[in-house]
Amino acid sequence: MEDQIKERTEVLRRKRRNRSLFPAALVSGIFIVVVSAFFYYQNKTDVQSPDSSQLTATKQAEPAVSVPPKVVSEQNSGAPNKLDTEGDPIGDIISSSQIEIPEIIPQAQPAVEQATPKVVAEPVIEPDVYQQAADRIRHFYSEMDEKRYIKGYHLNEPSESYFSSLTQKALDNPPIVSGETDDLFNVLKNTAHFFRVVGKKNIIVIKSILHEEKKSYEDVLADYYLLSKKPEYLNKEFSLQVTDDALLEYAGFFLNTMGGRLYLFRRDSVSRMLVNYYAILIVDQANHEARNSYGIDIKPAITALIDELETSNAQLQSKETYLDTLYTLKERY
Repeated sequence: MEDQIKERTEVLRRKRRNRSLFPAALVSGIFIVVVSAFFYYQNKTDVQSPDSSQLTATKQAEPAVSVPPKVVSEQNSGAPNKLDTEGDPIGDIISSSQIEIPEIIPQAQPAVEQATPKVVAEPVIEPDVYQQAADRIRHFYSEMDEKRYIKGYHLNEPSESYFSSLTQKALDNPPIVSGETDDLFNVLKNTAHFFRVVGKKNIIVIKSILHEEKKSYEDVLADYYLLSKKPEYLNKEFSLQVTDDALLEYAGFFLNTMGGRLYLFRRDSVSRMLVNYYAILIVDQANHEARNSYGIDIKPAITALIDELETSNAQLQSKETYLDTLYTLKERY
């Protein structure tokens, strides 16, 4: 009986010993597997990856890279990201072995800017308004030479030369401005001034031009007045020697003398208003330059011309301009 009890006790001890060794063996086996897998994949990674010293040398040889490392991502294709592996350490090791080495892209060096030569803008040359005015006057004369009524007068020279010589003759023989009424003879001389200076035939030619060239001579007078401010152009283009004193004497003749006023009243309204307008401008310029030696008063003439322009039905191209200028002068005087 005792032998049987000892035998059973021995059997139980063997079983306990065997049971106590099983967990230890299981843990030992797992540990061996983990260590084996770690060294296996570690060796595999070392074979696929370049040596750290080579990477260091490469990094020193290559320029600094500002581009971020290129990481393989398959988000667009729907595959999971290779860096998003979760789980045990073995899974992390496997995932790390699939990381691609970033491409080292040299940063593009900025192109060296070549100095662009500065372009110096050419100075803007304003058109020569005086030369343009002279060209328009010359064009007017050339067109007039082709007109039948001019050819009928047999001038024997181009109209430009013909009328330039007449104008110079009138400028060289100005009318009487001061003391006209002191002597009746002076009044008669002023009344027949142009008849005496230029002659009957030339007066007839001038009257014909005023009648036939109504659409043009307003512009021609404006151009002549503009050129009077630059006498050198009149001299160069038309051989005219125009002085400020001669212009002032004729302006005073038309504005303040009986002979000049009578002459204008015999002309048409357009011619009369234009002559009075430019006579006023000439005297105003003389006042501005303090050379109105005749003491010509233009205030009554300004008021009278404004009234005539506003009430007249005469077709003047620049009527509004004339009125604006006259109103400005009226405020000044």
